[in-house]
Amino acid sequence: MTVVGRGGVGKTAMVCRLLKALETGRLSDDFDELGVDGIVYLRTASAHPVNFPNLFTDLCRLLSSETAERLLRRYREPHTSPTELMLALLDAFPAGRSVVLLDNFEDLVDPDTEEITDIALDEALRALMSAPTHGVKAIITTRVAPRPLLLHQPARQQRINLDEGLPSPYAEELLRARDSDGTLGLKSAPEAQLSLARERTRGYPRALEALAAILSADRNTSLPDILDQTAQLPHNVVEALVGQAFHRLDPHTQQILQALAIYPVPVAAVAVDYLLQPYEPAVNAAPTLARLVNMQFVRRDAGRYYLHQVDRDYALGLIPIGQPGDGNTHPPPFTRHVLRCRGADYFTQIRTPRDEWKTLDDLAPQLAEFELRYQNETYDAAAQVLFGIDFKYLMHWGHYRYVADLHGRLQGHLTNPFTIFGSKNNLAEAHRVLGEFPKAITLLEQALAASRMTGDQANESVHLGNLGNCYYESGQISRAIELYEQALAVARQVGDRQGEAAYLGNLGNRYSDLGLVPRAIELCEQALAINREIGYRYGEGSKLDSLGKFYAQLGEWQQAIEYSRQSIEVADAIGSAQYQAMARHNLAETHLFAGDLSASQEVIETARNYRYPAAQSGIALVSGIARLRQGAAPAAAQAFRDAIARAEQQLEQTPTDYDALDTKAVALAGLTLTGPTDHSADAAAAFRAARKIVTAAGIVARVQRQLNALAPADPTGTLQRIHPAAAGQER
Repeated sequence: MTVVGRGGVGKTAMVCRLLKALETGRLSDDFDELGVDGIVYLRTASAHPVNFPNLFTDLCRLLSSETAERLLRRYREPHTSPTELMLALLDAFPAGRSVVLLDNFEDLVDPDTEEITDIALDEALRALMSAPTHGVKAIITTRVAPRPLLLHQPARQQRINLDEGLPSPYAEELLRARDSDGTLGLKSAPEAQLSLARERTRGYPRALEALAAILSADRNTSLPDILDQTAQLPHNVVEALVGQAFHRLDPHTQQILQALAIYPVPVAAVAVDYLLQPYEPAVNAAPTLARLVNMQFVRRDAGRYYLHQVDRDYALGLIPIGQPGDGNTHPPPFTRHVLRCRGADYFTQIRTPRDEWKTLDDLAPQLAEFELRYQNETYDAAAQVLFGIDFKYLMHWGHYRYVADLHGRLQGHLTNPFTIFGSKNNLAEAHRVLGEFPKAITLLEQALAASRMTGDQANESVHLGNLGNCYYESGQISRAIELYEQALAVARQVGDRQGEAAYLGNLGNRYSDLGLVPRAIELCEQALAINREIGYRYGEGSKLDSLGKFYAQLGEWQQAIEYSRQSIEVADAIGSAQYQAMARHNLAETHLFAGDLSASQEVIETARNYRYPAAQSGIALVSGIARLRQGAAPAAAQAFRDAIARAEQQLEQTPTDYDALDTKAVALAGLTLTGPTDHSADAAAAFRAARKIVTAAGIVARVQRQLNALAPADPTGTLQRIHPAAAGQER
């Protein structure tokens, strides 16, 4: 349901009144019983705003811990689209009634196109309406209708246009309720006066509240006086009455309201004090804010204060915009630029310790600071805030699209060359992880040009290396090698030993892809030596893992197993889920190729405990082959289906992911051997698609080893006809 209406007409009040009643298991106004299983409240101008991450995680909180953890693990998989995530989430709500309120949604709607600006959220809401029957109901309140969304599945949604205010007697009752002790003259006012007040305010709740606020702020004014003064109210009656109420306050109180309007999220009274201290050193806003809450000027929620959007817009409009140099005088001028700068500084000071950062809510101060610096057009400072949380926290928690959105907003606004290529690099990394390689490559080429222009060789090597990663994942192995060699040369010039080791290792992996295994081993051993020399254990673990794979390519099983075991020891010591999963996957595959099925299956069982998404399809595939060879066809079939499903998730996001195509093809081949359906044609098609992307000898050889591992379970040679497609040898 989408409730559309101008500011102050009562959209939020109406919906919240309904939801408060539902919390007790009944509809409002003593209607019938109506139970709900849970309610999620999200509001754009808050520390917990309307966005896809909050929508998804908050709905997960309504589920069992086991189901929620399963869904959150899937959320952290970059190749799973918002649509897939939402469908999986909704599947956990097969019945019942859980309600989501998305309040003040107009902030997410482009007023020109009427489209939702948050692409992931738009996808999620469309999925909510397209999904099979489920128990989640969403209510949107907005001043701007999201027209394209309203045209999607119109039979499964309803629009309410809240054009009219409260009718009689509800408007009159609201006015009387604002005068509980009778001091404003509303409680005992004649019915005719209250009726006229309803007509003048058009019954809009915020206008009625503003009328009561005028009487509260100016005790020399009576209701008849206001009715005389409002005989010719303009069409924007809410804004007009809000303005009248505001100007009847004393200057000190007006300034407190303006300071509160600066903040994009609810804040404590001390935040207002911080903003006003240059102008009034002994300011204590708490008593005034409490009084303003009683006067209906300010809202309070959990000890934090904020303004109705209409009041906020009005108060902000009275503050001069100012310019960057405003803060150089004492006291500084009272401008939006100065106040937003101080507000951002306030959020810098209230950050919690890093070891407490576990969820988006823990980063609320940084995200609010980013918003204020962005609004202030100090974009480079906003980028610096984002650099502190994007990689180690937001990306680590799976918020890839959120990072892409935040960095995307900065593009074209930055002026400092270092923040320009830093933001482009991090935005590119988000796109790369999401499989959007053309976008990532374009951004990295721009970042590379910027770093070369400034002579920043350290970042030049980083951009070259990341470009190499993108080309490698796109199947362009030779181009990736060229870029890694350039990155290696620059890293050596600047003495970046860690970077040198990384690029040597990357080169080793790419030569392995080409089938040049001795050269790959030579490069990787150099990288391993450097990582051990500088004490970089992450690098040591990854190089040991690579050496294990290389020796497996040569069929030197004992050497391969020894390196893989050493890699697992390092991965366990540093607690890296990525390396713990990948190293165990590679060791299990080595045991499989060596013919030790029991050892392979034993390692697979431990690998499942480490939830690194990129490894899961490969782990399932190895498990399927081992189970099939052990004669456990039903278990093998389930593992193959799991591998196929995970590979298809990756392909949904990145259709050119050749590794996922090969995994899917081998799994389809294995599923064919479990019977009764022959999937070999589909397997061959997947192989053909993979070989159109990459035909590197090492990659093809690995696929052939996987197919050969299936051969003992294929006594009739059913799979022989797909080998040419796997090798790219079909004519």
